[in-house]
Amino acid sequence: MKTTETELKRYRKVAREIHCIDRMISRRMDAITSANLDGNLSGKEMWIIGYLFHNRGKDIYQRDIEKEFGVARSTVTKMIQELEKRGYVARSGVDHDARLKKLVLTDKALQANEQIRRDMQVQVDERILQGISEEQLELFAAVIGQMRQNLTDGTEEDG
Repeated sequence: MKTTETELKRYRKVAREIHCIDRMISRRMDAITSANLDGNLSGKEMWIIGYLFHNRGKDIYQRDIEKEFGVARSTVTKMIQELEKRGYVARSGVDHDARLKKLVLTDKALQANEQIRRDMQVQVDERILQGISEEQLELFAAVIGQMRQNLTDGTEEDG
């Protein structure tokens, strides 16, 4: 089936809007971390710390972060190395496979997470959902989930 010019414009608009919202969230998160931590962590680094915090009862490896955020291995490697260098994350061996290193938050990361968690909730999470009903949010979750699945389509690409 041939795509019309009108459909192409509609598709581009959706992608552009998603990109703009992503950039707005990233800027807001960067501003929050900058205000709380003197610019020591980016919003993307805080996403990783938050993910590790919420999964601290599980063994989390680099590949889990790649999959969760749809980011290329090389990108995650650089981010984890930087977090490790600055004392926010440590790599720890696991008994069942000497090649695997799980990611563990340091006390410094736990303090940073607690310090900005409340600000993130108010300034990002609550603000982005203002005026949106539960039904709209459920529909959005279904649509964005389908979009992510459409784009993933069995591949592990940089997100």
